[in-house]
Amino acid sequence: MDVDETNKASVGFDYESHVWGDSDALIRIEERRHSCLGLKRFLEVIKNKDSRVMEIGCGTGIFLRSLKSYRPDLELSGCDISCKAIDLAKANKQYNIDYRVAEAQVLPYDDNSFDVVVMMDVLEHLDDMETALREVKRVLKNRGMCHLLVPCEVNPLTLHWLMWKIRLGHNLKKKYAGHIQRLTSKKVRKLINDNQFSIAKETFSFHGLGQINDIFFDYLPRVFTKNKIDQDRRIKAQTAKDKIIRSINERGLLLTFWLMLGRIIEVAAFYESEILKYFPVAVGLHITSYKGGLGENRN
Repeated sequence: MDVDETNKASVGFDYESHVWGDSDALIRIEERRHSCLGLKRFLEVIKNKDSRVMEIGCGTGIFLRSLKSYRPDLELSGCDISCKAIDLAKANKQYNIDYRVAEAQVLPYDDNSFDVVVMMDVLEHLDDMETALREVKRVLKNRGMCHLLVPCEVNPLTLHWLMWKIRLGHNLKKKYAGHIQRLTSKKVRKLINDNQFSIAKETFSFHGLGQINDIFFDYLPRVFTKNKIDQDRRIKAQTAKDKIIRSINERGLLLTFWLMLGRIIEVAAFYESEILKYFPVAVGLHITSYKGGLGENRN
């Protein structure tokens, strides 16, 4: 089997049909959207210049391109299980980023190759998280940084946890996003510690408003539009007016209004997560750790 066929068979999700990110788009922190927080938090922890950074599960490269736009000094690489996503990433020649097709559990890099390895919303997709973290440890240099953003969707007292408890819409993320792991912050910490990483920093996101936006304005509309939301986001329009008109024509007035309301809540959720970044009753866990101890030369 090809890499993508193997992964589809093992987790029942087609990563060739569901590609994350636009091949040209950039994440702009200045937009103050909740979706910008992953990049913002990563930029806060990576400090050294000229670091070699590798992203596992890079999709079409939107995170790496955005990172390069803020930190042109970094040497960037990315890998993803989706051949289609990597083809789209490679089509953008502007940023000089090395892209490869690979599974997280079998990385195509030499030992001690990188100063930083980052995984943004990836761990929950993997059937073998332990092997993936061992691979991260292998390709990291001594005292290199591992930075993860993990949706811990069964953290107690969260909306996602409640839905899981009452068995209402609890499989939305598995069906529409390929989330096969139900994680808590405690489980992620244990996984990191068991692989001999030293945790240096934790922050949180997706608090109350973020969870409402995630469930009611992102995943529920997919149910009613047969998961065409992501496809529509990759269709470019010249102006905001064009986007609204196209959305009304394709989705109807009510759903368009619903999604626009979701954009407003997404901005509010950004500020909520910044204010509550150290408050752990949340779904998003941003966790930074180091191979072989913290040391003195942190990235």
